[in-house]
Amino acid sequence: MKAGVIVESLGMSQRAMQITRSINKVPSLEEYWDIVLFYTQYDRILLSPHFAMMDVAEIYGFDGPIISTNLETSKIALGCKSATKKFFYVWDLEWTHKVFDIDELNKIYMNPEIKLIARSEEHASIIENCWKKPIAVIENFNHEKLTELISK
Repeated sequence: MKAGVIVESLGMSQRAMQITRSINKVPSLEEYWDIVLFYTQYDRILLSPHFAMMDVAEIYGFDGPIISTNLETSKIALGCKSATKKFFYVWDLEWTHKVFDIDELNKIYMNPEIKLIARSEEHASIIENCWKKPIAVIENFNHEKLTELISK
């Protein structure tokens, strides 16, 4: 099975480190997985990736499930007409510490095409109170739980 993950960059951040670690562990699963990471900005890579990486311009022909990791990458995911499923892994509650247009947030968080995944129970509660209920809580981009969810 194949899947795509969209990130802004794999530069220095906790998110980039955890996503790279997690995707690097996917080959240890019994089922064959082909994970492609799409980035919007090429940056210095902190961990050696054991998966394919492509510029986000290549995503529009990708015909598998995709996981976005923030609001900007979620907008890109919405433009991917060939994606079979669209997930938004809500790593950070961006709208709690930056100013956003409520209509812009609504188009992402309330979009029926996008299934929300929370990073923690606390995040899930906040997301459900403000938007809609996440379909799952998966801590730290856990590769086993994510691949299980995607393959359903």
